[in-house]
Amino acid sequence: MTEAGPGTPSIGVGELLSRVDAGAPLLLLDVRNDEEFETWRFEGRR
Repeated sequence: MTEAGPGTPSIGVGELLSRVDAGAPLLLLDVRNDEEFETWRFEGRR
């Protein structure tokens, strides 16, 4: 897994869950390669 660089914003799982539960808009950018995607995919991907 690649680590975030200095100054890269991040949030913890609890904060993410709170935002999702509150209906906050969410953009998930999946940067995995094809093999990783086939192994672990997100259902409902657009």
